[in-house]
Amino acid sequence: MKGVLVDTILWPLAQLYRVGITGRNLAYDLGLARQYQPKIPVVSVGNLSAGGTGKTPHVEYLIRHLAADYKIAVVSRGYKRRTNGFLYLHPDSRASDVGDEPLQIYQKFAPQIISAVCERRAVAIKRILDDHPEIDLVLLDDAFQHRSVRPHLNIVLTDFSQPFWHDSLLPAGRLREPRSRINRADMLIITKCPLDLPESEKLRLTAQARQYLSRKATVYFTGVRHGAPTPGVASVPKELPGNNVTLVTGIANTGLIAEYIASQYNLISHLRLRDHYRYSAMDLGTLLSTTQKPEGHFFLTTEKDLVKWRERGLVEKLEGKPVYYLPFEIVFLDREEAYIKQVQTRLDSVLRRDEASQ
Repeated sequence: MKGVLVDTILWPLAQLYRVGITGRNLAYDLGLARQYQPKIPVVSVGNLSAGGTGKTPHVEYLIRHLAADYKIAVVSRGYKRRTNGFLYLHPDSRASDVGDEPLQIYQKFAPQIISAVCERRAVAIKRILDDHPEIDLVLLDDAFQHRSVRPHLNIVLTDFSQPFWHDSLLPAGRLREPRSRINRADMLIITKCPLDLPESEKLRLTAQARQYLSRKATVYFTGVRHGAPTPGVASVPKELPGNNVTLVTGIANTGLIAEYIASQYNLISHLRLRDHYRYSAMDLGTLLSTTQKPEGHFFLTTEKDLVKWRERGLVEKLEGKPVYYLPFEIVFLDREEAYIKQVQTRLDSVLRRDEASQ
């Protein structure tokens, strides 16, 4: 009864939201709102839903596979940062100033990449190209809805456990746009799949997705392979102290990591915090309290949380604490070479076109 009541209240709000977002998209579709498309390739990695599909790890995947051949700039909004406007990331950047996910990317790949945050993606790209004319590829993290920039390649992600075709518009569901708008995607990646997903299930999911995709769009499947828990600070020994784990997460979807940890260790508690949680020294100290913990206990968190824990004023709370993070990598279930080839072919065609016009 409660669920029916909530749906009754939220459904009209979702329809109002639909009217607004449809009008905005129509303005871009008809050319009434301007779009900027630079001469160098721009790749957008985004989704229809409000977070939790794995955009940042898929941006990192592209950097790993493309950085040898392209000079890359990564542009993000810097969600939940306390600053505004355009900012370059630098070695002293703090997650509170630039956002946790942009900082995670920067710390992994700098100085191999240029990284910046800005609410206005077009402004950011123009600024970067003025300052760094050597850049020949821009990756946009979470920019599918930000249509002021027209990407040359639109990669859209959807979560295996909650694909967009089973979801509803905000606030009744998690979709930021109607399902039909997925037709702007050049690629759809169904993420967080079981690594042993049967071929029959891939075919079924592909068929469901194709009801909304454009005819040219391709579909790929990725999963997650977890690594071994890694020390969060240099003073922590590499060898785990035991098998008893307290998991601390400030991410959108915790099911996958919690399920994995429970299968590998004795998960004694899971402290779930909201996505992009901003830690204070006081609550981090409370979260990492070692009182009343069993022998052989350690704390485990995500890379996204750890970049915030390592900030000045917080990192001191980690000293003497058995704190580890869980690394992971994106794994294509099949056709990985086809994916990379499709991306590179598109990028190279844009660069060749630019060279021919000069």
